Amino acid sequence: MKKTLSLLLSVLMVITALPLTAITSFAATSGDFEYSVISEADKTCEIADYTGTATELAIPSTLDGYSVTSIGYEAFYNCTSLASITIPDSVTSIGWYAFKNCTSLASITIPDSVTSIGESTFYNTAYYNNETNWENDVLYIGNHLIEAKETISGAYVVKDGTKSIADYAFRNCTSLASVTIGNSVTSIGNHTFYDCTSLASITIPDSVTSIGEEAFYRCTSLTSITIPDGVTSIGSFAFSDCTSLESINVSNANTAYSSVDGVLFNKDKTELIQYPIGNARTTYTIPDSVTSIYLDAFSYCTSLASITIPDSVTSIGDWAFDNCTSLTSITIPDSVTSIGWFAFSDCTSLTSVTIGNSVTSIDWGAFSYCTSLASITIPDSVTSIGSDAFYNCTSLASVTIPDSVTSIGRGTFRDCTSLASITTPDSVTSIGEGAFYNCTSLESITIPDSVTSIGDGAFNSCTSLESITIPDSVTSIGDYTFRGCTSLASVTIPDSVTSIGNGAFSSCTSLESITIPSSVTSIDESAFYSCTSLASVTIGYSVTSIGYRAFYNCTSLASITIPDSVTSIG
Repeated sequence: MKKTLSLLLSVLMVITALPLTAITSFAATSGDFEYSVISEADKTCEIADYTGTATELAIPSTLDGYSVTSIGYEAFYNCTSLASITIPDSVTSIGWYAFKNCTSLASITIPDSVTSIGESTFYNTAYYNNETNWENDVLYIGNHLIEAKETISGAYVVKDGTKSIADYAFRNCTSLASVTIGNSVTSIGNHTFYDCTSLASITIPDSVTSIGEEAFYRCTSLTSITIPDGVTSIGSFAFSDCTSLESINVSNANTAYSSVDGVLFNKDKTELIQYPIGNARTTYTIPDSVTSIYLDAFSYCTSLASITIPDSVTSIGDWAFDNCTSLTSITIPDSVTSIGWFAFSDCTSLTSVTIGNSVTSIDWGAFSYCTSLASITIPDSVTSIGSDAFYNCTSLASVTIPDSVTSIGRGTFRDCTSLASITTPDSVTSIGEGAFYNCTSLESITIPDSVTSIGDGAFNSCTSLESITIPDSVTSIGDYTFRGCTSLASVTIPDSVTSIGNGAFSSCTSLESITIPSSVTSIDESAFYSCTSLASVTIGYSVTSIGYRAFYNCTSLASITIPDSVTSIG
């Protein structure tokens, strides 16, 4: 599983994966309908909300001259009076939870024009709750397969005449072993076979034109799959975590996709979309035709120890090599300009990385949890190092940041417990929150004069940090910046600093004296909490407030002079 670090990003991706209707603002009202315009040029709109109380409703095909082509997220949610609904032929998609909790809704007419139905669209309606509508534990409405119960098992044949299989239709059907899809089906929805861990065989007909996002996610028994002639769209992560998948084969007649040695590409092979996770090869050379490596393309390919990236490649997608736990070294050629989020995250055997001279940014979590990575050279082309880029690289002992870098992101070197030395150039203007959090081997660091801000917790728990020079350019010391730096014996706060944040030096148990310059106007709460060796404190004459527990448990502090400027003590 991906580490906790990527959880926030996953949540963001889920949010962005929701239909646009989940976040669009209402554009207009027509009678009992609120709608948003999809395209002014095409005169199309989406129903966003229904405020009426009708028991029988035929949704109009147009509203104020706009053709109704979709029913949006929760558009009729909780319309408990609604007993019958007829959807017009103009509609092609029905969003997530569109009719959820319409508890009286017993009659539903969906036209053949609809090719996409979202998750739980008809959940907890009278139609859904009527057991007689479930055929062999599968719910159909019109020509659309809506959902299968988790108890369904063995082999299943999708009923003739079915036009679409809805999002999440077979989710968590862990006993489902095989599925045969008839020639009438045109679309397989998002997450349709998600977590069907026993699914070993599936037949996709030529009639299918689209396979949704995460359609076969974590189908761990699936060993091969054939993409037929008609498929023109395959969603992101469609075959992710299919740990037994040895090959993805594409019909030669397909106009959008192709395959070579079981690897999925676009038709002209400029984009490598998916390497089959279960393939036992230990080495792989990406073809010279490839210019981009798609997100998640090699994720969890645990057998691959060596991958050759050709000079033709210009971009490496998010999670592209995530959890390639046997990968020992990688050379990113000079042609590559961007490395995606978590691109090499959890490559726990990776000891050597060469980054090409065209890469301008090392993105969020790019090498996080690469626990064997001992050193890395960052080229002069890099201008920014993203949040959590080297998070938990516990073997990383030294890093030289080139003069081209202007920012070090949040948590960039967090938990790099072997990091004893780092050179920060004058080009750096900002150090993010928790950038060096828990770098327990870091003994000293010089912050260049270019830095104007040090993020909250930047050096939190750097227990070996004995000295630090804060330049005159810094105007504030953030919350918990040096908290728990138990070896820090002295620090000079420059006259440029105007505020000392919450817990900024809390638990700096070796800190013996501190002079707060006259530029500082406030000492926030717990700023020097539990500085048990602190015997001498000089407070500048501009300080007006001393926060709650600012010097609490400073057991060596025998006396302190509070200047006349102070008007409040927490």
